[in-house]
Amino acid sequence: MLKVYEKKGLKKGYNRKLKEENLIPAVVYGVGIDKTIAVELNPSDFVKTINNPKRYNSTFDVEITRLDGKIEIKRVFLKSVQKHPFKDEYVHLDFYVYNPTEKHVFQVPFKTIGRAEGVIAGGKLKVALKKIKISAVPDMIPEEFICDITSLQRGGVIRISDLQYPEGVIPMYSASQALVSVSSLKLGPNGVENKTEELVFD
Repeated sequence: MLKVYEKKGLKKGYNRKLKEENLIPAVVYGVGIDKTIAVELNPSDFVKTINNPKRYNSTFDVEITRLDGKIEIKRVFLKSVQKHPFKDEYVHLDFYVYNPTEKHVFQVPFKTIGRAEGVIAGGKLKVALKKIKISAVPDMIPEEFICDITSLQRGGVIRISDLQYPEGVIPMYSASQALVSVSSLKLGPNGVENKTEELVFD
């Protein structure tokens, strides 16, 4: 459970004070919350909370300590994560309180394993997507999609429709969307195709 505390101040100057104290600002909003709750938290606690295979797609409880001392517990997922452009620091987080039966859109990592036979035969591997956008209830988000491309030949294509999806998980693309392909033309001696061939992705 991630512990967060209602912010004592709402002006920009207070956010600078939070940074000096090694805290980060966040908001909690969503189902059952009439007014967005501005909170503050320890970034190391947040890192521990998402230290699992689902990372930013994790669902978890937040314990909110209000200014009057009352405590509320809400089940949330991350709606938005803002990081510093140059440093490995979190700037702001959005926690969304969700209905467990309502679907939302998430992006899940897509990885390939194996070495395609078409690449061994001289073709060039092209990966169109590194993340797959899906619609799913928050508690059913897959950790990742993994595709074995070992048997993929020159000129072959693996499409969105070729993957297996858990029940209730729907990809947000047309069935013909290409994920991985191997060019049909053999690479020349300098490692470049003798003739350029492009696959059209939806």
